[in-house]
Formats: sequence, structure tokens, C-alpha cells
Amino acid sequence: MKFNWGHGITLAILAFMTFIIYIVVQTFQLNADLVQDDFYEAETQFDENKLAKENYISLQDPIHISQKPEGIIFEFPKNLKNIAGTILFYRRDNKSLDKLFDIKLNPFQQQSLDYTHFQKGVYDIKINFKNNQKAYSYQEKIAF
Repeated sequence: MKFNWGHGITLAILAFMTFIIYIVVQTFQLNADLVQDDFYEAETQFDENKLAKENYISLQDPIHISQKPEGIIFEFPKNLKNIAGTILFYRRDNKSLDKLFDIKLNPFQQQSLDYTHFQKGVYDIKINFKNNQKAYSYQEKIAF
């Protein structure tokens, strides 16, 4: 049997179809978590978030984050009392590893979180808190 144009076109079509099927299968296996579930609601609060970031920048004493053997230590400004808010640990590669903690400070204006809550990798930390009805927002990356 001799190889002719018909055989070549058939092989090209089969190769293209195989490629398309491979791409479709790979696409369905891809993790497609959204950055935020409430993206549109968060966009409506854009101005408030911008103001909260500006409020944080204007603080004299910033938040200090340190990794100690006992865990992660968050040290909040000493001049701010009655702080209420949340600390979000966001994993870009796996939404199921995200962690949200309420801010519960000790008398030294610190909060400690044990390493057992986290897995190795890079987290984005987003701290949103209020003090006397004034909102503050802070972001940083941390690696374990």
C-alpha cells in the first residue's frame, strides 16, 4: 500500500483531534478557584478598602509579624486599644488551605498562632481591623 494525500490528511486530522481532546481533559483537571468568592461585593467596597490601607500607612507604630519556635506572633500598635477584626491567611494555590482567625489580643497587644494550623508554602496575610470605628487594613506575604 502506497502512502498518499488521503492518508496524510487523515493522519493530520486524527493528530489534531487527539490534541484537542488532550487539551480539554487537561482543562477539566485544572484547579480553577476564584481569588475571592465575593468578588463583586468586594469591588463595591473598593473605596473603603483604600481608605483602610491609607489609615494603616498613617499609623506611627506598624504591625510586626515574627516567626518564633512557638508560632507566628502578631504585635499590634500599643497606642491602639479595643482592636477588633480578622487575620486571613490566603493560599493562592489551594483555597482549602485558607485560614481565618479573629483578632484576640493578650495584654501586651500580641496574638500568637500555632504552626499546626498551616502547611508549608507561601501565604498572603490580610489583616483587617477597627479601632474606635476607624478601619485599618494591612497585607504581607509569609512563607513556612
